[in-house]
Amino acid sequence: MRDMEDLILQGQRSNDKKYERYMSILADKRVLALFGAGREGVKVAECLVGAFPDKEIFFLDNDTAKQGKEVVPGICCYPPDKIRAFSANELALLNTTLFYVEEIQDYIADMGLVECLVPPLKEDPYHRGFASFLYRARNAGLYASHLPELREVAGLLVDDESLRVLVGAVKCRVSDDNLTGELLSLPQYFPSEIRGLLGRDEVFYDCGAYIGDTTEAFLEQTNGIFQAVYAFEMDPAIFKRLESNRRLIDSRISIFPIGISDRNGEVDFTPMSEGDGSSYVIRFSGNFIASGVAQLRSLDSLRDKGVLAEPATFIKMDIEGAEMDALCGMKHMLRSHKPKLAVCVYHKPEDLWEIPLFIHEVVPEYRMILRQHSPLMDKDTVLYAF
Repeated sequence: MRDMEDLILQGQRSNDKKYERYMSILADKRVLALFGAGREGVKVAECLVGAFPDKEIFFLDNDTAKQGKEVVPGICCYPPDKIRAFSANELALLNTTLFYVEEIQDYIADMGLVECLVPPLKEDPYHRGFASFLYRARNAGLYASHLPELREVAGLLVDDESLRVLVGAVKCRVSDDNLTGELLSLPQYFPSEIRGLLGRDEVFYDCGAYIGDTTEAFLEQTNGIFQAVYAFEMDPAIFKRLESNRRLIDSRISIFPIGISDRNGEVDFTPMSEGDGSSYVIRFSGNFIASGVAQLRSLDSLRDKGVLAEPATFIKMDIEGAEMDALCGMKHMLRSHKPKLAVCVYHKPEDLWEIPLFIHEVVPEYRMILRQHSPLMDKDTVLYAF
């Protein structure tokens, strides 16, 4: 794992130098305009407010529902053409979305303000923007401080492909390299190691069911021979689409409008929006404006109350950073029944070590592999335990 450690330390040094330079550029500007008032933009805004409390800072976003509102206390959102009111000498533009980076850069170019971009275009060859840079800079420091845990995870993985995926995931999170190379594996959630273990009496828990696409894949992989499916989706609008999925009309399939966590109750959340691809619980920031309320339940409590008639034999979790919470809320099920697991470990940087080490602590006999299911290394990295 020496290669991984070198990547982390090199990334830390490189990103620290860039961070100092970018913050120096921002310090010389009177106005900081942030393109993208989503969750990544909020993280950037909170960083900049702390560093530059006296500067004029605001968001720019095409979403009319956000315009005219404070997305973060004291930081309002406006239409993109607000930047016409400022001169290039006083203005710094930061691209704080992960989804429309090139489109925003094109818009800024059309306005004749490319020289206002931070980071400069020549230092952003992959068009990933400031939010992505800040993410990598933080990750490098975080990973450098958790090298012992990453080494321990490497020792738990049972094959060479898993080690390559681990190194690739780390590299993506601390550097500009974001491609899988030869690591792409399909189908997601059903690698050969899992397919070979599927029996005739599978009970599948689909946590983060979305519109039922993974459950549909489960039906295909089992040729429709299974015992039960329990699917969970907390976003009410998405749940309606899941509920209307005619491919899932089967007495053995039960769906629930709840999110899976370590506790029972209500929680603020932000529903899925176009380009974002996910609904998520408001935990990363106390300031982000939530626009929905979700119901949360733990799997252990649902089993204890008899809501789930059968214990899981296979659990998939893609729940936007709440995977650790969900695992904490199913410790009894893990210890008692040892279901096969497919857990996404790409939503939060610390998932790469916290999730496998937690699973190993609860059920030491689990074997674990990592697989990469997207051509981009910051998406669809999944840990399997069986």
